[in-house]
Amino acid sequence: EPAQYLIWEANRLTIKDYWDLAYPPEVPEVESKTVLPEFARVLDEAIRLRLIADVPVGAFLSGGLDSAAVVAIAASLYPGRLKTFAIGFGEKSYDERPYARQVADRHGTEHHEIVVTPEVEAILPQLVWHGEEPTADSSMVPVYYLSRFASREVKVVLSGDGADEILAGYPTYQAHFLLRWLQTWPQGAQKSLHRLAHSLPVSHRKVSLDFKLKRLTAALTWNLDYAHYSWRRIWSPEELAKLLPGKPLREGFDLYHYWLQRPTGGTALNRMLYADTRFYLPNDML
Repeated sequence: EPAQYLIWEANRLTIKDYWDLAYPPEVPEVESKTVLPEFARVLDEAIRLRLIADVPVGAFLSGGLDSAAVVAIAASLYPGRLKTFAIGFGEKSYDERPYARQVADRHGTEHHEIVVTPEVEAILPQLVWHGEEPTADSSMVPVYYLSRFASREVKVVLSGDGADEILAGYPTYQAHFLLRWLQTWPQGAQKSLHRLAHSLPVSHRKVSLDFKLKRLTAALTWNLDYAHYSWRRIWSPEELAKLLPGKPLREGFDLYHYWLQRPTGGTALNRMLYADTRFYLPNDML
């Protein structure tokens, strides 16, 4: 795994960690006026180091908080005019170009946009080839198009990937605590909520209300750790069984649970952040 080394000695195999995230049992309270300047200093330094290159460097810009923060710092440090790249879609709820333009205008970047209608079946062989291992992530499709577009101008890009895993940006972290509260409700009330979620009209908007409610209420009877793992999946076991009838399917929860259980003395939030940083992030987003 990342941050581990392996020793083979006298026919014995040993695997050891050389780095890990530590969560002390009790974290002293700190004031934001102390933490925020230090966080800004570390982030500035991280971006400055990654701008050192002998080829042109650009940045992916979705208009979201993470990529906007990276672009804001990179544009102020880059020797010259930073090139930024955004992707758009015909479906309005998925199209973030107006936000990306605002950020680009604010920081004076040389902004480039592309609108795509993904031909998923046609590019699937290239996605598999570039992935080099079994990986399933719907964002691979737009990232492929955006990368191909950006490669005409630059050889290296910065992105906002990784911020959610260290700053609790995913809605699933909030959903964990909402689910924990809902599981204290009487069974009748839980069933009513489940029926309500499935009575809502289906929307194809990005992360729509009916989508979120169905994912949440499906987890009402689950262990909280299993729920967090499940929210990282694309397909449910029932959907996979329909897609691949008669195929033996292995549940992946044991892998995720291993990382959720590793931190000692961590809060529920820290355990989720740890598992996502050490397991989900390197094996998917990165």
